[in-house]
Amino acid sequence: MMVSSFGKGFIWPFLIGVYLMAILVLTGYSCGDTDEGPPATETVREETGPSLSPDQVLKNRAHEVLAAVTDLDTAYPGNLITSARLDEMLENPGDAGNLYLLDTRPRDEWESQGHIEGATWIQMQEIADPGNLENLPRDRLIVCISSTGHTAVQVASVLRWLGYDAVALEFGMAGWTGVPARQVILDDVEGGLAGVYPAAMQPPMPAATGAAAAANGFRRPSDAELDILVETARTFLHDNLFEKEYPFNHIFAD
Repeated sequence: MMVSSFGKGFIWPFLIGVYLMAILVLTGYSCGDTDEGPPATETVREETGPSLSPDQVLKNRAHEVLAAVTDLDTAYPGNLITSARLDEMLENPGDAGNLYLLDTRPRDEWESQGHIEGATWIQMQEIADPGNLENLPRDRLIVCISSTGHTAVQVASVLRWLGYDAVALEFGMAGWTGVPARQVILDDVEGGLAGVYPAAMQPPMPAATGAAAAANGFRRPSDAELDILVETARTFLHDNLFEKEYPFNHIFAD
């Protein structure tokens, strides 16, 4: 078959172009995204947003969660629920169905002191493990319960960090059973909080404002953000809380 001079001049650039396109396609597949997702040390790119470093994801989320701490005139001031309010809700079937009671006290306290009926026990250090997170409801209010409420606040904060709706039971089981929470704390350390220490009276710094404060500043993190947040939460909770310099991240006044 005869080939015109135009065909002869066109065929080689065409073949070279096809060859270069094939290289680009193969390179794209080998360097593109995988099902594994970005490692924690790389930047995170939202489908419709800019790339963010893991540090920036953590800072942004911390600002959002702290900006969303509820005011004193809300249903759960300071992200806390009182024993009286919880008891009232548990007595109402409609309200009770929207609650999930999460008890993270040491297991021996759960067994020796009892627990609120219907509560689920999970060890505090394992809250952010994948299997436990999958079992926690995202469509119910999680009420976090500890001995005096101190560690429950930490658990509730971690869960809110991960996009769950969570509050802490004020004064914990000490408040629920009628034992004065302050006395429980005083009994833990000789002298406890009984000392009278000096207090400064300077006015507070003006509150910072930001976009995260709008609409309560609280949202569920994206999947890309969640990978980073979960790993950070697991690292925080898996610390040996009993053997730290400040057990359970507490320091007493003495």
